[in-house]
Amino acid sequence: MSVERLEYNKKSTSYNDLSVEEDPEQKIWIGLSAYAWETSITDGFFSSLYGDTVWYLRRLIDEYRLNMIMEVGCGTGQIIESVSAMINDSNLECLGLDINPEFIDHCKNASQGKTSVQYFVADATKLEAWTSVMLPKRKRQSLVCCVNNTLSIMPEEIRPACVHQMRTVAGRNGIVFLSYWNGAKFRQGLIHYYKKNPQLCGDFDLAAQDFDRRKLLTDSGYTSHWPYENEVEQMLRCYGIPVRDILEVKTVGKGVFCVLRGAGPIPHARL
Repeated sequence: MSVERLEYNKKSTSYNDLSVEEDPEQKIWIGLSAYAWETSITDGFFSSLYGDTVWYLRRLIDEYRLNMIMEVGCGTGQIIESVSAMINDSNLECLGLDINPEFIDHCKNASQGKTSVQYFVADATKLEAWTSVMLPKRKRQSLVCCVNNTLSIMPEEIRPACVHQMRTVAGRNGIVFLSYWNGAKFRQGLIHYYKKNPQLCGDFDLAAQDFDRRKLLTDSGYTSHWPYENEVEQMLRCYGIPVRDILEVKTVGKGVFCVLRGAGPIPHARL
């Protein structure tokens, strides 16, 4: 079995030297229209996963008595809006962050004060610095989440930094939630999702796909890896997440859900 591995070194700054905008996945994501994404993700294939994700996030908020949820890579806002509406608690601080300014504008226009969700353009590799500048001081017990395979869309080189930044922002009393697209559903996803939505990834030859690793390969250079439970845990351990801080990894329908314990600030880390 082949597992994507990348060792995380706190002293390494290689991920900071990358131009994120030059990565094929990020080029498409940053330039993707909000309408194209919203249409693709609500066309049926992933509708059950959206429901599973929202209910799981609500359970975490209730179980750990959290008072903030921050969604990293919020897209067009369906998840964070649904959680906010379901809980309907004025004490719950809801934040949606995304690297695509058009997505954030779309979220703000669609929300129009109907919910308490606040939206911002932000870089997932600089969450700690962004939070310290942008958020007013408050005693927070936070849920920081990145859902629907968004982490796998990011360049491989920055994924460890993003996860560590999420844990740092969550803090020692907080929780991080990650969800990936379930590798067991990879073939269905190619046929019923990606083939129907070439605007997301570009054209590709179905027969040429890497079914062993469950990794999408496209003419545009866009890739997407759909892992199994054990791969998720192995990747996180390679990122430097202690085993004791990986609280749960489980398959839920079309997703693989993972819960991590938050952490204190990373000493001497470059953001």
